[in-house]
Amino acid sequence: MSKFPKLVALDTDGTIFTGQLDQNVWGKGPTAASKLSDNIHKVDEFTLEDKSNRDNKIKMNPDIPRIITDILSKGASLAIVSRNTSKALCDRALYYFHTKDPNSGETVSIIKLVRYDEVVDEPKSEHFKRIHGWSKFNYSDMVSQHLLFSSRDLIRVDPQVLFDDEAQQDVSNLGVVVNKCSPQTGLSFETYSKGIARWVENGASSSPTKLSIAHFNDVYQVGDQKIKVDGQQETIDVTKFAHALSTITSTWEQRKDGKKDGLIVFSGDLFSPSTESSVTRGKHMPPVIDGLGVDVGCVGNHEFDFGVPRLQELIRDTSFVRPTKSI
Repeated sequence: MSKFPKLVALDTDGTIFTGQLDQNVWGKGPTAASKLSDNIHKVDEFTLEDKSNRDNKIKMNPDIPRIITDILSKGASLAIVSRNTSKALCDRALYYFHTKDPNSGETVSIIKLVRYDEVVDEPKSEHFKRIHGWSKFNYSDMVSQHLLFSSRDLIRVDPQVLFDDEAQQDVSNLGVVVNKCSPQTGLSFETYSKGIARWVENGASSSPTKLSIAHFNDVYQVGDQKIKVDGQQETIDVTKFAHALSTITSTWEQRKDGKKDGLIVFSGDLFSPSTESSVTRGKHMPPVIDGLGVDVGCVGNHEFDFGVPRLQELIRDTSFVRPTKSI
């Protein structure tokens, strides 16, 4: 199970920074520049103001650089998901705000580290649908492995999962985990850490389960056999086959009960046909197949070569489950 989302999305106003970048308010003073985004002036590393009206200010939460560096250091993609009506203002603000790029070690503009820049006044579900299309993540991975921090009021849907009032019907249907942060302070590292922990406890649990499977069939001869491997002819017997199978299963994780976390699957034709089976009528194979650790298998057509009564005897001598047949 993954311990960190593949993508973390941050809102802008009230999350990355306090205050609001409102295109109907900024750049309206007597000395306003004609290009709206040119009205943003950097006061210090955390504060930006409107050149045409210095009463208009935004302040980045001091924890944001650390948060973004942490996101990227974990190998996740950074997205900006905002319903602000001016992408130009938001992008310029993120150009002036800086953080450390964990890959290069250099201090760079935040906007340069953003993988998906979704600033448009429309339902956030549309933002995430586009991100899904661009990222090429499996949709189930994407919806369970995205974290959206928003300053909007939240509605508690589940004791451990929160959704904002706007996203309740659209983003929550995608499985996006939304975490509340105060619009007065913006997103703090403490709130961010709690949100990631909530995702691990809840969002990650809905991620697809990985099941390792080793499959084989038609193993009725224990003596030497000549086969081609990568174009070269080799001789293999049951011991070499067992070693090859063990090489695969040894890479599987171990469960709490001590067994490997995977299934060895056999799909039929075990007792016949072979030179040995013409003498033993299949009796030589039960200890071999059990020694290989098969978990589940099915009956093949050659299992009936010696009749149903004989097949029933041989099945009783093996220990793996046979839920179906392959005939």
